[in-house]
Amino acid sequence: MPITLPHQFPLPGPDDLRSGDLLFPKRAQDTILALVPGLTLNSQNLDLPVHYSHMRLDELLASDAPQDSALKNHMAILQGRMVGAFGADMGVALKALDLPLVLYLYRLLFDEVAEQTMPVLQDLNLAFGHVAMLFEEAGEWFVMEAGCTDYSNYRVSIALYWDADDVNRPKGQKRSWALRRVDLGQSVWTARHKLFSALSLPPVLAECKNWLGVPYGILEPGMMANPDRIYCSELIQRGFDRAQLTIDQNQNWPWLLARLASRRKTWESSALNEVRALLLPRIPLLSPGMIYDGPQMTQPFKPRDTNGDELEYMR
Repeated sequence: MPITLPHQFPLPGPDDLRSGDLLFPKRAQDTILALVPGLTLNSQNLDLPVHYSHMRLDELLASDAPQDSALKNHMAILQGRMVGAFGADMGVALKALDLPLVLYLYRLLFDEVAEQTMPVLQDLNLAFGHVAMLFEEAGEWFVMEAGCTDYSNYRVSIALYWDADDVNRPKGQKRSWALRRVDLGQSVWTARHKLFSALSLPPVLAECKNWLGVPYGILEPGMMANPDRIYCSELIQRGFDRAQLTIDQNQNWPWLLARLASRRKTWESSALNEVRALLLPRIPLLSPGMIYDGPQMTQPFKPRDTNGDELEYMR
């Protein structure tokens, strides 16, 4: 029995969706947030007194001076977040850096990257959401994603985009990707890479399929360097990288390190070199929001409400 998808989901085909298109499901009224509790970053407005110019982070953290207490507490919170996200070795390496350099690195990581997805940064917000990829194979349409595959298990999987038999299945038992999302009250936005072609699909799919069954994970230590976990935008980024398709040319560690190097003109400091060596293998967290707005992307489908008004992909 044919099934008509709700108006907020497109029917795959040459006019609406193509293989390689990215899907961004969410409730239209929900802001895309993923907060890391306990961190409020005010370093952008933080004026450092002159005597901090050459103080190392470990010296500040060991200080008992009353005048250092506010900055010490602030930096201890940031240090804890970095250790939790990037590992204890990163925390140790950062302690050997001068405070101005550490603060500049934090601003790069948290302010300049995140401000592209949120005009006001509260806690650590990288505008998470969800992203999946649509593709056609043997005349049927499928969705590849790292996420919830069967209402309970989070892992990399492939699902039918829509299944005609879903019309007879009750809520909570639908098998197709689109109608499971409808059950959740979601709409879907799409983005298409400007350079994606039929030749791009095989390498992208080959890389993504290498991860089938791998559990979902994002904020555990190691982040994208963890070979035992993968998250939604990481899967997409790895697939597109395999096809040599850049999603967002600015959101990568070489870009961040170049910005850092522009402040300290050389990498002569052994402490700075250690931080650099630790950062390079930790692939950056590229959020769905960053992908959706990436300079290489167009947005072929934007859902509308029942009145025909275009829904907003809210931040």
